[in-house]
Amino acid sequence: MEAFLGTFLHCFSKTFPYERVKGRERSNKRRLSKGVIMSSKRMQAINDMKRIFTLTREDQMYKENYQKIYKRVLREAKKGENDRNVQE
Repeated sequence: MEAFLGTFLHCFSKTFPYERVKGRERSNKRRLSKGVIMSSKRMQAINDMKRIFTLTREDQMYKENYQKIYKRVLREAKKGENDRNVQE
C-alpha cells in the first residue's frame, strides 16, 4: 500500500507541480465614489423630509427625478466595477 501511495504522490507532484502564486492586488478604485456617497446621503435626507413633512408636488417631482438619476448612476457604477473585476 505504501509503495502505491509513494508512486501515486510522485506522479501527482510531477504532473501538478507546486507553484507559488502571488495574490492579486486590488486597486483602490471603489464603486462608491465620494459623489455617490454624497448623493446617497442627500437621498436619505430627502426621504427623511418626506416622512416628517408633506412634500409639495414640485418637491415630489424633484425627489422622483433625483431618485431615477441616482439609481442609473449606481447601476453604471456597479457595471464598471464588475468590468474592472473581470479584467483583473
